[in-house]
Amino acid sequence: YLSGVRRDTTTNGQGRMELSEINYPSQPLREISRQRIPAPGKNDSYCEKNWMPILDQPFHYMKWSNPVEIVKYNPEDKTCITVFTGEKRDDIALNLRGGSQVIPYKDGYIALQHITYLYKSPAGRKNATYRHQFTLYDKKWNTIKQSRIFDFMDAKIEFSCGMARYKNDFIITFGFQDNIAYIAKISETGLEEFINAK
Repeated sequence: YLSGVRRDTTTNGQGRMELSEINYPSQPLREISRQRIPAPGKNDSYCEKNWMPILDQPFHYMKWSNPVEIVKYNPEDKTCITVFTGEKRDDIALNLRGGSQVIPYKDGYIALQHITYLYKSPAGRKNATYRHQFTLYDKKWNTIKQSRIFDFMDAKIEFSCGMARYKNDFIITFGFQDNIAYIAKISETGLEEFINAK
């Protein structure tokens, strides 16, 4: 399965996560089915996006990071429910949003999220700068550590859109200015040093 958000299926740009089933490992790869995931509850919110798939819990996503909200989608009956809501913390950014998968790591999880800094342009239009932060969680979804806030290439618009662990490295995909895609690699040791740096 693949997950992503689409905002082009309604006239008002309403965003929803979608679940695509692919015929992996057959070649060529092709999509077999697609389901639009409703928001938990009334499903009347404008935009649901940046949910982070939890890799060792099929069909579970981290919807929000502060407070942590975990949702579960049921592809059989096409319903989505909230299965966990944590406590809001004042010492953590409120607008941390998904950027990567939530990856099992040591005794908990690791995720890469983005922080949105909204402001008005000189013309009075909505604008934003995006920065990133690694977060470590324990198995009960308590935030145990965060890296310093960083950017990949000092652009205003940068989005991490995935992270995978391969051997002793983390592979991170990210977009630059909404028109170029890159892949970054950092060793597990280097990532731990970065997270632990003051």
